[in-house]
Amino acid sequence: TPLSVVIRRRIEAQKARFAGQEALYNYVLAAHALFVANDADTALRSLPAQTDGDSYFAFSQRALRALALDSKKDAGARAALASVLGSAKRPFQRGAMELALAMHDERNAGLDRVFAADSLVKDPEVREQLLRYTAGPKLLRAQAVAKTAPKQERDIALYTLLHKNITRGAYKDFLT
Repeated sequence: TPLSVVIRRRIEAQKARFAGQEALYNYVLAAHALFVANDADTALRSLPAQTDGDSYFAFSQRALRALALDSKKDAGARAALASVLGSAKRPFQRGAMELALAMHDERNAGLDRVFAADSLVKDPEVREQLLRYTAGPKLLRAQAVAKTAPKQERDIALYTLLHKNITRGAYKDFLT
């Protein structure tokens, strides 16, 4: 029996403890389906299509739904992630959703979107990690000279570009 099935059975055995909190029980099942069983369809079926309110729980439901859509490579995933990001008001919510949106853009060849002037991803740590480990030379060059980018970000882009050039034998590019 796969571990994910064993874990699901243990969750199901706890159903009585969730009496009167069926939405929370369904959320736990959806989180299991997405993160343990890698089954985005089951996760989506376990979550409400619409969630109102600004409680942590409502936010978590919307975020999990957006992540499930992203996992399925659904065409509306980016819009769903951006919508959840727009509703982030409490501590750590914005950072978590900016990271999810940045990861979506990275996986879908949209890294330029993260560094666009109207980007929803503002977290300097997320942006710096993408520059250091993911950005290609074209994006690094653009960020190194971008007047609207913070100095720290420009410096990281320039350093990363030079480092990649010299360590990958692109000496002419390094000198340029």
